[in-house]
Amino acid sequence: MRFILAAMLTLCAPARVGAQAAPQTQATTPATTETAVSLDKEPHHHLVLENSFMRAYYVEIPGHQATLLHRHDFPFVDVALGPADVMSDVIGKPEAHLTLNDGQAFYSPGGFSHVIRTDAGMQFRDFTVELLRPQAKPRNRCVTVLANEPLGECPQHNPGVASQPPPLYSIKPIFETDEILVESGVIAAGGSYMQPANRPARLLLVLDQSTLSMDEVGKPEKELHTGDVLWIPAGATPTFRNATAFQTCAFELIAFKDSLPGS
Repeated sequence: MRFILAAMLTLCAPARVGAQAAPQTQATTPATTETAVSLDKEPHHHLVLENSFMRAYYVEIPGHQATLLHRHDFPFVDVALGPADVMSDVIGKPEAHLTLNDGQAFYSPGGFSHVIRTDAGMQFRDFTVELLRPQAKPRNRCVTVLANEPLGECPQHNPGVASQPPPLYSIKPIFETDEILVESGVIAAGGSYMQPANRPARLLLVLDQSTLSMDEVGKPEKELHTGDVLWIPAGATPTFRNATAFQTCAFELIAFKDSLPGS
């Protein structure tokens, strides 16, 4: 399958819990935390959805540009949208050079300020999801998001996946806290995936070069494209189909465990 989710170095060196890439030591920024703008005031971060659980930002930085110095005041999950090559300059820390692949995910408890630069000339896109409720006991599942922590429970089989290859879809838990569960998903060409009943509310993030159609009883069909986000209420059972005939489609789901029906 096209979509493989790997552990990565987070963009936030001081609060980093999933470091893998080796940082390059250079001069640090002379800016101070007091000069940093809040995330919603940083012009490359576009707020696309918010509720009492989270704020979802679509981030896009053209090549050879930089963000403003900005603060991460809340815990957050980042998911890369396509490949990228960026520099992250955190106040009081060495710069970190990061090379990213589509769908790489990581978690940070927040509480720092930094600048992101695209010195290599490659566009950077990602989803940044601020988590507005306390996050306790972060832990790995099927992917090493937290460095130096063991992998947790990882199911070998997914209910509903075709027994004969290729599977029509795959859903894999990669990381969780007491509040959220992050899952990666792939739907093969011609395949579909139905959201199980009695599940908490989820945030759907559509990854690079992916197009999904969504069907739900009593509602018109909706088509979702790369960079789209969708809130799925608790208890909803939509069906997602690969809208292409020639390639897999990839997405991530963030489930909010204490959500209630109708949230």
